[in-house]
Amino acid sequence: EKDKNGFYRATLNNVPAIKEEPYMPPVDEIRKWLLVYYTKSKPSSATDFWSRLGGQIVQNYGVKDTLKPDKDIKSAAEQITAGAATQEEKIRKIFDFCKQKVKNISYDPNLTDDQKDEIKPSKSASDTYKKLQGRASDINELFAALSSALGFETRLAFGGDRSEKFFTVEQAHESFIHFSAVAVKFGNEWRFFSPGDFFLPFGMLDWREESTGVLLLGTKDYLISETPYSVPNNSVERRKGNFKLSEDGTLTGTVRIEFTGNLANERKKDNYKLSQNQQEDNLKEEIKQRLSTAEISSISIENLMDPEKPFAYVFNISVPNYAQKTGRRMFIQPGFFEYGKQPVFQTEDRTYPVFFHFPWSEIDEIIITLPPNFELESPNSPTPIGDPSGISKLDIRILLDQATNTLIYRRNFEFGNKGITLFPKNSYPPLKRLFDLFHSSDNHTLTLRQK
Repeated sequence: EKDKNGFYRATLNNVPAIKEEPYMPPVDEIRKWLLVYYTKSKPSSATDFWSRLGGQIVQNYGVKDTLKPDKDIKSAAEQITAGAATQEEKIRKIFDFCKQKVKNISYDPNLTDDQKDEIKPSKSASDTYKKLQGRASDINELFAALSSALGFETRLAFGGDRSEKFFTVEQAHESFIHFSAVAVKFGNEWRFFSPGDFFLPFGMLDWREESTGVLLLGTKDYLISETPYSVPNNSVERRKGNFKLSEDGTLTGTVRIEFTGNLANERKKDNYKLSQNQQEDNLKEEIKQRLSTAEISSISIENLMDPEKPFAYVFNISVPNYAQKTGRRMFIQPGFFEYGKQPVFQTEDRTYPVFFHFPWSEIDEIIITLPPNFELESPNSPTPIGDPSGISKLDIRILLDQATNTLIYRRNFEFGNKGITLFPKNSYPPLKRLFDLFHSSDNHTLTLRQK
């Protein structure tokens, strides 16, 4: 409505409050919002808008300089890839060079944010190469320049951030995109790389950059594409436990937990700025949230600053009264790593869609030596669970080695096959039922009888 002094006023009534729910999409995907901006020219379509903006980005980001490298970059590319026979080997060599030989200021734990701001930004990919240091975006530009110097068709990818909103190219505004990755063409396929994201391994993108619309900018034009989703096997939580159960129900043993892919990336980003004591305290707090009486000792945290190796916790643990003793029987939940967890979805109703950040899988291997004067009544395993669409599955196998009176528990879980991690509100009832079944199987209890 027209207001005083040449202004306009917009009013929206009965706007519902945001209700926090587990695994909900970004707030900008569920609330109503209005973007107001000024422009000198009115584009006729989203295609027209990106055509105009693409030219500006090419100039502002020095895309031409990056994708048409000078003789120093060409010489460097040849030296770095010496001995590489295939395209895959060449790309891997320049990726490893950018990751290992160029100091990544954005992920330097010894620099404060103010100190990082005081460091002069790189003027070009050649400047980054000469200094052998740069911010994450500088390192990605250097990777693009080296790739282009080797004759690969290379473009800079500008896309959305799925932690903020789900971007498509129909959303024609520059605030929705950022320089997110480097696209390199292999045959008819575009593959995406981001060596500037220090903790990500070769061939992966941060989950925020996955499955989002992207503009692939070249020196003269742009293409519209989409970044791929990772698969459950790219992000694995692998957990091993070797335990001994005493007659009073105390469980003691050693644990090793490894994280790969997006799971490792998140853990490493959460920990690399912390002291060793802080890292250990956070682990203890995480475990005590589900095992309040647990005593954790001899903690080792491995591969924190190695992007290719799994992030790992290794520790000793003792849990009094882990198994419940009643008369001559003892009841034990062999799925140690799921013990004490609450159901994923605890309400019958849902207001918003359900959004899991990325596909993942879990692999458990647990060995429990039983008390010598107790025997297992039946090593029965839960029935395997899966949904008809093949999005997820859970398979638990329980065995008994009678010669050593040892319980062997193996669990395999995966979720997000086919890149499906976003579910509309009307899918909530069957999704909740599925996860309730998972929870019930994970809490499967066995009975031990005193001999």
